[in-house]
Amino acid sequence: MPTVTIKETSYVLTGRTYTLSTAQGDFSFWFGANGPRLFFIAYVAGLEPNKAQDAFAFCFGGAAKVGWQLNYEPIENGVSIWATCMTDESRTLVQPKANCTTGLSAEPIFEMTEYGSFWVTDIAMMVQSFIRTSERCGIACHAMEPAPL
Repeated sequence: MPTVTIKETSYVLTGRTYTLSTAQGDFSFWFGANGPRLFFIAYVAGLEPNKAQDAFAFCFGGAAKVGWQLNYEPIENGVSIWATCMTDESRTLVQPKANCTTGLSAEPIFEMTEYGSFWVTDIAMMVQSFIRTSERCGIACHAMEPAPL
């Protein structure tokens, strides 16, 4: 059964590393935000940047249509895939939760806006497509944990 682990990170940018365990192995991704800019980072093993770009062309082609920009950079024994996207600064991704009185409970005090839900759903679909493409093409996640520079 697939499982997910989450690790909060404190690099140059604040974000989280998510590791999804599947029957084909673990896939790790780093997600973060810097103001209106969203980040998605994944490392794949054993490919050159041009081969990774070809393998994931369909996967990230849809992402590009809604504003994601992709970069493929060589790393030791693999490729770092960076996707960044600028959201509309005039539209908030999260908002204070209605009827939240103290914020002292374990319950979240913020909730996604409809605009934020769009981006969360877009990222989830991108991850699903990334894993399916990797499995079809026999591409493994790199052993090194993805992170911003």
